[in-house]
This record gives sequence, structure tokens and C-alpha cells, in this order.
Amino acid sequence: MFTRTNPNAPKKMPTRKNDAAPMLFFIDQIQSSSFDNPILPMPLRIDRILTKRPSLFIFPAKRAIIQANDKQFTFDYGKIYSLFLENLLKYAEQKYRTLFYRQLDLRLVEKWWNLTKDLASRIHSFNDLQAEILQSYLDSYQQFLQGKDEKEALVGHIDKIIQYCNEQVDQNSIQIDFKGKTISKRLYKKKSDRIFPDIFEVDIYNTEKQKTIRKAFVPLFIYDDLVECYLYNKLQLDPEGFNAMKDVITPEELVKQEKAKQKPRLFRKSSNSDSDSQTDLEQSNSEDQPPEEVTLISFSALEEEGIIIPYEDSMGTDLDGQEILGKINIEEIFDAII
Repeated sequence: MFTRTNPNAPKKMPTRKNDAAPMLFFIDQIQSSSFDNPILPMPLRIDRILTKRPSLFIFPAKRAIIQANDKQFTFDYGKIYSLFLENLLKYAEQKYRTLFYRQLDLRLVEKWWNLTKDLASRIHSFNDLQAEILQSYLDSYQQFLQGKDEKEALVGHIDKIIQYCNEQVDQNSIQIDFKGKTISKRLYKKKSDRIFPDIFEVDIYNTEKQKTIRKAFVPLFIYDDLVECYLYNKLQLDPEGFNAMKDVITPEELVKQEKAKQKPRLFRKSSNSDSDSQTDLEQSNSEDQPPEEVTLISFSALEEEGIIIPYEDSMGTDLDGQEILGKINIEEIFDAII
């Protein structure tokens, strides 16, 4: 097949060999023209795919379960991670065409997938964070089934995750495994009212090779990204509540010093003034595209998609991330997005 080459295209995508590249996901509350389903990877580390270096998917240790109206409900975790990969690969394919003027190669994706699917996270605080995201979302679904307004229930979920991340950052501590031992590390240090994010290595276990390796990551950036996404949705669904929020992290100095060097941010609520928040939003809209009409992603949409399903005792409560990934056919997902 003939492909047009771009003389200005980069020879390769920059990445760091020692990067652990952890990735979580959240269930979006607002429909987006950029993605076909609401399971959004965070952060969108497509550089790992394009450079054939592994990603580290984060899994909750336990299944989220609720009971409402004499029935129990949970998630189809295989479905969730399939949709996660669908959005990740679709975004990677779009960027690959833009950068290199050709279609993303299945062989490249398979190389990345084979390096990724057997890696187990030892970032315990992130496993807990992923579990909190999913349980909180199901709790909002439970409230909806019991009669609460759908939008109000989803706003409650947004508030809970923002609060959870704020508390974790305020505690300035994260639980990881390092050299086979569970230890606590700080997220950042302060000096003269300036914040400096910490970077450190964590154990990553390869279940296929039965071998532990160590890679580095900056945990504060993950909390920052997640709060940013939820703050944006908070503004769209509950502008009055958004404007009433005070002292929402994450640290502005961190953004100015470090994160702004790496990638542009979609939006941030400033703790200094409402006018700063409005300015950030206006800049985001003018630089990217006109704001779209907000459409809520309903709970019924997740039911129809098979994301939320009835719980059966045979499912158990423990989750094995590598078992879930091992049942996913990456070639089928790739074919669906091409």
C-alpha cells in the first residue's frame, strides 16, 4: 500500500527506557467526540506503544460490588480493559498518522502488548486508587437505582474522587514495593514554598518470566492528571459547586515548574481566584476548539455496553490483572479501530 511520507516527521518518538509508565483509567461522565466509549486511560501514554516499550496497567485487588433492589451489581473487568485498550490504540493510531503519515502497524502493537500484559504493579496506593474510582462509581449507580437524580449521583462521584486525591497528596505518602519490601515514599518535597515532585523506582513483577525489575515514575503527576480530569467534568456538570470549591490541589508551582515542560494541560481550577480558573478555561477552549454541548453518559449506556453487569457468587471478589489481560485478543481490538 502506498503511503505518503512526511519529510519533517520525527525519526522516532522520544521516551525513557527506565520509565515505569503506570496507567490507570476512569469512567468518563461526559460524552466526547474523541472517544467511542467512556473508559479513558490516564495518562494517555501512547509513546510506550509507538516506541515498543512496556506500559504498567494498574488493577484493583478486589472487585467492586454493590447491592440495590435485592440485586447485586459489579463490572465486567474484561470488558472494561478491552474498552480501555480500544481507546488507547485508537488515540495512538490517530497520532501515528499525524506524526508519520502512515497507518499504525499491528506488529508494533503486538510487540508492545507482549511486553506489557505480563507486568504486575507493585504500586499499592495506585491499586487502591483504581479500586476507589470503580467502587465510587458503582456507589453512585446504587444511589441512582435507589431514586437519586442521575446527574446528582455522578457529581457526588466526582466530588469523592477529587477529595480522595486531595487527601492522598496532603498526606504526601505513597505505598510501593521496593526490593521486595513494602515501603512508604513521599510524593514531593517543599523548599521555600516551592514544590518539587519526587521520582523513584518501584518493583514490577513479570508473571511470565517470574522476575522482578525496577523502573522509575513520578507519582504526583498521576494524581494531578486525575484531579484535572475530574475538575473539568465538575465544571461542566456542576458549575455552581465548582465555583464554590476552595483550595483544590494540585500544586500550582509544580505545574509551572515541571509539568508544563512535558505537555499542555487541559484545565485547572486555581486556588487563588475564580478569575484565574475562568482564564485557564477560556485559553483551553480558544487553543483547542469551541466547547461542545455537554451530554451526560448515562448509567443505562454502561448497562447496554455490558460494563455494569449483575454479580454472581461464582465471580469471586479477588481480581487477577494478568489473567484478565491474558484473555484479551489484541489483534481483534486493533482490527476494530483501523
